Amino acid sequence: MTSSEGFSSNKAPLFDGTKYSFWKLRMKTYLSALGYEIWEATKNGYTTPSTPITDTVGNKAYENKSKAKNAIMCGLVDKELVRVMNCKTTK
Repeated sequence: MTSSEGFSSNKAPLFDGTKYSFWKLRMKTYLSALGYEIWEATKNGYTTPSTPITDTVGNKAYENKSKAKNAIMCGLVDKELVRVMNCKTTK
């Protein structure tokens, strides 16, 4: 990303395999802006329960994990996505 390009709060920052430290900072900020729970799901990971989710808290935790994983995958070019596409968690 060149310095003349702008940034959007609606779109995840794109990682192309270069300048990881800049992307990491932007992605952390982006995920935090999506909500505290989204950043926590990314930072702490998510453990899939052994029994079906029936409560609101469990549903919300799963939803937050999914949102975090989606944001990260949308922020990767295809070459980088291939490296993480089989990961089960955002961790």
